[in-house]
Amino acid sequence: MLRGIYAAASGMAAGLDQLDAIADNAANAQTPGFKGRVPVVTGFRSLILSRIRDGPVAEVGPLSTGAGVEALVTDFGAGPLRPAEDPLAVAITGPGFFVVQAPGGEAYTRNGMFRLDSQGRLVTGTGHLVLGEQGPIEAGPDASILATGEVVSGGRVVDRLRVVDFARRDALQRIGDGLFVAGPQAGLPRAVEAALTPGFVESANVNPVTEMVRLIAVLRAYEACQKALRVQDDTLGQAVREVGRV
Repeated sequence: MLRGIYAAASGMAAGLDQLDAIADNAANAQTPGFKGRVPVVTGFRSLILSRIRDGPVAEVGPLSTGAGVEALVTDFGAGPLRPAEDPLAVAITGPGFFVVQAPGGEAYTRNGMFRLDSQGRLVTGTGHLVLGEQGPIEAGPDASILATGEVVSGGRVVDRLRVVDFARRDALQRIGDGLFVAGPQAGLPRAVEAALTPGFVESANVNPVTEMVRLIAVLRAYEACQKALRVQDDTLGQAVREVGRV
């Protein structure tokens, strides 16, 4: 009985973890370059039950002890492109990430909604410096970005955007603001000849309708676990009361 309560409670906990991921995806459905996360739910190790009385030992079958979210896997699939009507907006078509300067070092993003800060430096929407082949990029008010990644200002090329990729994108770590950092398992960043689309920005790769369907499915599973837990709790309480009367 208690084992069933624990299994139902683990299912409810797994549902809450899934709801957090779904809520994060839905909240960022309009965030340029956002990459959704998919929770991977697995069951705990099952027990093999056997009947040992009333005759020869007979196997009853496996008994699950519950489930949990093993990992949140980032979906690095490309999002659709939408026009931005901004000369500093650019989207990557195909693999690759823009390189920016984060407080802890280099970070990587698919969000190409850039702007100039008060010092004429190319930055992301959240103020991180965008890095070119020569470091931070400085340009004038007339700056624009070409399909080759070259940043043009005052009629001349001032730098070229760095676009890199990794051997193992699944090892990139999310740090917020649409940024990722590379740990040792991701490998060293390698420059790629990415195809860029100026005047467009990559949208989030999550679909609000899909997230809503997943939300409903998770809520139903959560409610089922909740009912199972309540039934077992009521049955256990009744058993305790009946035993107390004897």
